[in-house]
Amino acid sequence: MSLVRLLHSIQHLPRSSLSSLHGLLIGRERSLEEVEVVRHRLLSQLLKCYLLLLSFLSQFLRQRTSALCLILERLHSFSEEALEKLHVALLGSYDTLRDVLMGLQYLHSLRKEALGKLGGTLLSGHEMFCHGLVGLEDLHSLRK
Repeated sequence: MSLVRLLHSIQHLPRSSLSSLHGLLIGRERSLEEVEVVRHRLLSQLLKCYLLLLSFLSQFLRQRTSALCLILERLHSFSEEALEKLHVALLGSYDTLRDVLMGLQYLHSLRKEALGKLGGTLLSGHEMFCHGLVGLEDLHSLRK
C-alpha cells in the first residue's frame, strides 16, 4: 500500500521536483558505491598490513630459530671439548693410580723379601745365641 501511495504522490509532483528527486536517488547510489569502494580499499589495506605483520613474524621466528641453532651447536662443541678434557684427566688419573698401585705392590714384595731375610737372620742369630749359651754352659761346667 505504501508503494501505491508513493507512486501516486510522485505523479502529482511537478516535473522539476521529480528531476531533483531522481538526482538525489542517483547521488545516493553513487555515495553508496563510493562507501563500498572505500570499504573495500580499507579492507584491502588491512589485509596487506596483516600479511606484512605475518611476514615480519615469520622472519623474526626464522632468525630466532637460527640463533637458537647456533647456540645449541656451540653448546654441543663446548660440551664435547669439556668431556674430552675430562676424559684425558680421568685417563691421566687412571695411569697415576695404576703407577701408585704397582709401586705399592713392589713395596709389598720388597717388604716380604726383607721380612724373610730378617726372619732368617733372626733365626740364625737365635741359633748362634743358643750355641753361644751352650758354649758358655760347657765352659762353666769345665770350670767347676
